[in-house]
Amino acid sequence: MNKTQAIETLTAHYGGAYVGTFVVPAVSPTLVESIQWEGDEGKTFHKWECDPNPVMVEDSQLIALAKHYV
Repeated sequence: MNKTQAIETLTAHYGGAYVGTFVVPAVSPTLVESIQWEGDEGKTFHKWECDPNPVMVEDSQLIALAKHYV
C-alpha cells in the first residue's frame, strides 16, 4: 500500500474530506500551541474534515492505520 491508497482508504473510513497535510512549526505562535505540539515539531500530519471533529494522522502512521481498516 502506498500513501495515495492509504489516504483513499482513510477518506472512505472517516467519511470526511481530505484537506491535505500540516507540518508542525518549530516555533509556535502561541504558548497553547507550543504546549499542544510539544515533541511533534517538524512532523507532518494528514488532516480530514469530519463531523463533528477533524481527524489528524501522523505521516509515519498513515499506511499502518489504513491497513487496519482494509
